[in-house]
Amino acid sequence: MKRFRFRLEKILRYKIQVEERKKQILSERNNELRIEKTHLEGLNNRNASYRDRYSSLFRGKLNIPGLGFSYRYLEKLYRDIINQKDKVRKSEEKSDQARKQLRVAMRDRKKYEKLKQRRRREYEYEAGREEQKELDEIASRPAVKISSMDIAP
Repeated sequence: MKRFRFRLEKILRYKIQVEERKKQILSERNNELRIEKTHLEGLNNRNASYRDRYSSLFRGKLNIPGLGFSYRYLEKLYRDIINQKDKVRKSEEKSDQARKQLRVAMRDRKKYEKLKQRRRREYEYEAGREEQKELDEIASRPAVKISSMDIAP
């Protein structure tokens, strides 16, 4: 009997390549998300420290130009934080989308791998039946020759 050959092997290999590419994309998206979150954390830290400095300007002698400058800077930081939160949200959406695409690619690959396993089991079952059939024929041949010799006196 011929050796096992899965007719859809090229499709399976393609599905594996697609899955690997989706894993790379997910990794890139997760790195982007981590960078955006780190940037947001830095902005929040800068905002907190500058708020402390801004509140200290109200103690003692008031510096009106310094207060105006500090207030405008805090407003800018606030806008930057809002923009960065939006970037983080978009990055999370991209990461979630990449994760969903990877899940679909994995499901497709697994379908073909299960089909390949099923076909291999069928092949092995048929090969075993063929082998048993040949063994049965070989085992019955000598018995037939012996019995035909006994009949001819």
